[in-house]
Amino acid sequence: MKKLLFLALFALPVMCSAQTKATATVDRSDGLYIFVMSLPTSEYTSLGTVTKKIAWTGAPDEMLKDQVKKVKKEYPEAEAIIFNISMDRAEAIKFK
Repeated sequence: MKKLLFLALFALPVMCSAQTKATATVDRSDGLYIFVMSLPTSEYTSLGTVTKKIAWTGAPDEMLKDQVKKVKKEYPEAEAIIFNISMDRAEAIKFK
């Protein structure tokens, strides 16, 4: 009984605090949630991928804007985008 009480008082708060460290607020661009080097915690369906080989300046904000436009055009039902680190590939997703 003492072990169970110990686990309830000690282990549960530790487990809960570990989960909250990975929680974040996600920014939006043109109505789409944007995930860079991260994944949504909610279940989702992949709608497809768009790619961009060259950006005029190569600036991240230019890549983001271009990819958002492409996703909205090719996948109008998309609710979010998951970018790879170089932002040249974007996966359009819809939450379940």
